[in-house]
Amino acid sequence: MATVNILILFKKYKKYPDLLVYIFLLGKDLETNENYLYIGEADDVAKRIKQHSKNKNKNWFEDFIIFTSKDNSLTKAHVKYLEKSLYELASQNLTTIKLKNNNHPSGSNLLEHDIAYMKEFKNDMIFILNNLGILNFVKTKEEENTKTNQNSIF
Repeated sequence: MATVNILILFKKYKKYPDLLVYIFLLGKDLETNENYLYIGEADDVAKRIKQHSKNKNKNWFEDFIIFTSKDNSLTKAHVKYLEKSLYELASQNLTTIKLKNNNHPSGSNLLEHDIAYMKEFKNDMIFILNNLGILNFVKTKEEENTKTNQNSIF
């Protein structure tokens, strides 16, 4: 996890991959104390996060998390698929975090083997976020509804 101030150093470090999934901007509403989450993607993550920090509707975030592949194997289609998949998962999440995306990500169509690769990649991301205590993507509305329905039978 990094703060917006890290962008200055990040921008100087030219060896980061061209295609990144920055995915998570984390912040808090100062009036309501509500935690916010924004999920996105970018070709140039430093430029995109800088744009968000200058936008008064999106300057609420304090930290950001980026994910990329170790061998630059992510394509734009992969990244857009991940963005949509994580957005949909986050919108079903029962944690105290409010999703701040204004638009529903479009995603992309992938071949079956690419979908399998992206599901594994997404699961790795979720594992890291959950185990570091950053985000909890485990509990969803469907799971809660199932438990409620099961409990109402008795």
